[in-house]
Amino acid sequence: MSEMESQRAQVQPIVPSGGAVLRAGLSGAAIAGVWTGIYETIRVRNGEIGSEEAVRTTLNSAAIGAGAGTVATIVGHVARSMPLLALAGAAIGLIYLANQSHRVPSATPEDDAAPGSDEDDPDDAVRT
Repeated sequence: MSEMESQRAQVQPIVPSGGAVLRAGLSGAAIAGVWTGIYETIRVRNGEIGSEEAVRTTLNSAAIGAGAGTVATIVGHVARSMPLLALAGAAIGLIYLANQSHRVPSATPEDDAAPGSDEDDPDDAVRT
């Protein structure tokens, strides 16, 4: 068996190892947590928020960063393992996004006021 055949015989798993996923999650949490911690520290020093809110926001951001790092690692690994599946997933995602309707903001209660209820209406001055 040649070297090329032996390389083909090695099957790459579809998902990364648990250690790789854990490292990616920790890295994402650390990066997001540090950046948010810096930003929130500045906000606390400026008196914009309290320290409890800053800690809560930093922990929330770190959790989101952990999730993002984990998902990015798994998706990247699957995309390298099965490029056709990744291409199909990207195409489905693009089609989904392209077909999303653009939502128009709903009217405010002021816009729905009854006709003639406007305070600046010149007819109101005549009626009083």
